[in-house]
Amino acid sequence: MTVWWITLFSTYFLCLFARMSGKYKFVKGERVFRANALFAGMACAVLIFVSGFRANVGDTGTYRSLFKKVPANFISFVKHPTIKEDSGFYAIVAFIKQLISPDSQKVLLCMAIVTIGLIFITYYKNTDMIEMAVFLFITSGCYLVTMNGVRQYLASAILFFCFPMIHKKQWKFYIPIVLLCSTIHQSALIFLILYFVVDK
Repeated sequence: MTVWWITLFSTYFLCLFARMSGKYKFVKGERVFRANALFAGMACAVLIFVSGFRANVGDTGTYRSLFKKVPANFISFVKHPTIKEDSGFYAIVAFIKQLISPDSQKVLLCMAIVTIGLIFITYYKNTDMIEMAVFLFITSGCYLVTMNGVRQYLASAILFFCFPMIHKKQWKFYIPIVLLCSTIHQSALIFLILYFVVDK
């Protein structure tokens, strides 16, 4: 619980400092506010560190044992008879094990970097009050769920990052990404419906 409180307060104040020292910039001809990247990056690093080096949180133990069973060699993974559902997720795991490290903790760290990183970047680009966005992300339980539902949140983080494609009507890019994310977790398919709902 101590780690949770430290994470909450440190990220809130780092993001608050980031906003207070931020400035308006022109991005593609549009005047937008950008928080200080250094302080914001430090807050993001705290979230990634806590998530990536966690132990005994939710289904972490189950995921680590699953990671150990996934073949480290990508060719062996393709021939593996038991991995059928969410094969995209386990392909990513096999890729990490082969190129980075077979240690399951390192796999969790890589997942945290991608998941938390994409969510944080989306907040950074789309809110003027990044400290409140991060505060709500943690206190609403969403941050904790990223450590419990690794597959679901990996797919969700990628699609959350791709949300601007809906407003830009870039369906040629958005739909293939949704289909790819559905191989990480099948619930991603609901984002196909979401495209047409948000578009209207």
